[in-house]
Amino acid sequence: MKLGVLRNTFLPLSETFISEQINQYTSSEIEIITREVINSNSFIFDKWSINSLVNKEVPKFIKFMQKLFFTLNLTSYFKISKIIKQKDIDIIHAHFGVDAVYAIRACKKNDIPLIVTFHGYDITRLPRFKIYPFSYLIYFFNYKELAKRATLCLAVSNHIKTKLIERGFPKEKILVHYIGIDLDKIPYREESSINCNEEIVITTVGRLTEKKGTEYLIYAFDKLYKEYKNISLKIVGDGPLKDKLTSVAMTCESSDKIDFLGNKPHEEVISILKKSHIFSLPSITAFDGDQEGLGMVILEASATGLPIVATRSGGIVDAVKDNETGYLVEERNIEQLSSRLKKLVEDEKLRTEMGKNGRTFMEEKFDIKKQTKKLELLYQKYVSK
Repeated sequence: MKLGVLRNTFLPLSETFISEQINQYTSSEIEIITREVINSNSFIFDKWSINSLVNKEVPKFIKFMQKLFFTLNLTSYFKISKIIKQKDIDIIHAHFGVDAVYAIRACKKNDIPLIVTFHGYDITRLPRFKIYPFSYLIYFFNYKELAKRATLCLAVSNHIKTKLIERGFPKEKILVHYIGIDLDKIPYREESSINCNEEIVITTVGRLTEKKGTEYLIYAFDKLYKEYKNISLKIVGDGPLKDKLTSVAMTCESSDKIDFLGNKPHEEVISILKKSHIFSLPSITAFDGDQEGLGMVILEASATGLPIVATRSGGIVDAVKDNETGYLVEERNIEQLSSRLKKLVEDEKLRTEMGKNGRTFMEEKFDIKKQTKKLELLYQKYVSK
């Protein structure tokens, strides 16, 4: 079976989950279809067949116009359809609804299935009328057609499924499918392997944006620091709120124990998690409606054996078993957040128990090998219809 994987920009550094899924395919021949390739030095692209619609060899102005015409949906139909025919593609799997709308006509023309994975912002924050980026505008005018024409919509959590239904996507076309994580690359570490005679390390990972709720974690940590001096907070990631969050941290009594580590390669993030004691992701519903689709980093933290303290926000409720693999608190509730962190700071046995439960939960529900096999069976089902 020839599978076309569509992502307009291939591939942002924050989307390693897409490359991980592609690497797990065993019964599909892969053709990547993309408007443009980025971060080619950060991914192993040489083993994938990549069909880029923007020609690298042409002058910058022509390249800009190629990208613009595609984004405005003026040339996408012809270009994608041409690749489908040339490469004899049997099925298209598009990541993000924003990208999937560009393949609607091409899939219809070539009579092949279109499967779409909705990851989060593409159905929580969008679709809405927004002139720029142009792709958001195109999505706004075409998402109803996508709801009608898509063969199958994969939601990364039950929350995303609910949002799709609210937006008018047919319930019978929606399936919750967890992408999962590569557990072979994330070894489980025992709590006892971490030196607990020193600091208890609380870690968070994510872009420094409103949705991640990092400001609330800083305040909760500072509140906890007034009782416990043997704790530290590590913040991994970068983003538009970095300066604001740094300023907030500087006003705290605990400022010397708060470290902003910036962006880190995926391997280094896993290494940081393995040396931590608690993971926290206090995500919130952003002003523009953006919410967590699932919280992939929570899965990775759980896989290492870390107990989780997160919020009941978006799809996070699928990733954390409250009181078993960690704690779920209400959005923006600093008191609750600090209280649950305190329980884990005080109790090594509790951290160990929740960490073990978390690893087991990941093995049962979020093993990317198992999940990708299920996905390929779905492909076969729809191709053979």
